Amino acid sequence: MRPDATSPSPSPFSAIPEAEWLCANELAFAIFDSFPVSPGHVLVITRRVVPTYFDCTAAEQAAVMQLVGEVKKLLDERLDPKPDGCNVGFNAGSAAGQTVPHVHVHVIPRYAGDMPDPRGGVRHVIPEKGNYLAEKGDSHLFRGGNGGCHLFPQRSSAGRRCPAWR
Repeated sequence: MRPDATSPSPSPFSAIPEAEWLCANELAFAIFDSFPVSPGHVLVITRRVVPTYFDCTAAEQAAVMQLVGEVKKLLDERLDPKPDGCNVGFNAGSAAGQTVPHVHVHVIPRYAGDMPDPRGGVRHVIPEKGNYLAEKGDSHLFRGGNGGCHLFPQRSSAGRRCPAWR
């Protein structure tokens, strides 16, 4: 089943040919992001055009998260160098930064040293709230949570490709 191109709100994701899909299941598919935050940045997208994750059916939510796990395994197996961590997330609504009204979950590989202090991770969507541990010193460190990087286009004329892909 192709993505829903008949939706009243056409999605740019509906035009992406299956040949560019990294993997798929009955309700969702994955592609490399056209504007990756890091090498291997992938989007997991519902086949049905739905505005946000919260508008998905429970089956679509499960299918998306199943593919997030599959994507993570593929990235670990095939990226060189192998990622040291991963951010997974989505923007739901324009106030949250969503620019394409078709649910998509970002899977962003992270690498040690890709930013000076990654503590706070996805909390950096509001920069001054991001690293709430910075002023508390190392005694309050926690495991996990990586922050963002700068956007840079990485699209070849052949379509969405990841230069670190083996």
